[in-house]
Amino acid sequence: MIASQNEYLISRFDGTVIDAKPWTLGAQASPKNDAGEALQELKRQAGDRADVAAGHMINHPPGGTQPNVVLAPFDWRPAGLEDLRLLLPNIEFAPQASGPPADDLPVPGLALVALRTVADEELFLNYRLNPNLPSLPEWYVPVDADEDARRWS
Repeated sequence: MIASQNEYLISRFDGTVIDAKPWTLGAQASPKNDAGEALQELKRQAGDRADVAAGHMINHPPGGTQPNVVLAPFDWRPAGLEDLRLLLPNIEFAPQASGPPADDLPVPGLALVALRTVADEELFLNYRLNPNLPSLPEWYVPVDADEDARRWS
């Protein structure tokens, strides 16, 4: 289930949609625990290493500022990568009824890659929101309107 009002959805160029919220239905979220027990356990196990999984905190650049990171899609398989698993906060949305074990299936992900050396500054990612939407957030200023139009044509 993908919520149309979810501002954390991001689409890879292959059409895969990733929910980048730090809390999800897949994490068995509840009103008492928005982050969900599964995500909390993952964070507890990862400790300080969870800091590499904070892409959901990167903002769109304000007007006149260029992005300093871009997205790079990757797929990974959890089987045999237990140490890496602690760094990636992917949580299975729903248990599978049949088919291969979840650890054998590729898990789509996104990595952030710096466009230049970045030190002691905020990271900015061009959100490339769809210019055809009836309204865009007040804070959104296109980095390159032509690029956005091509992306969403």
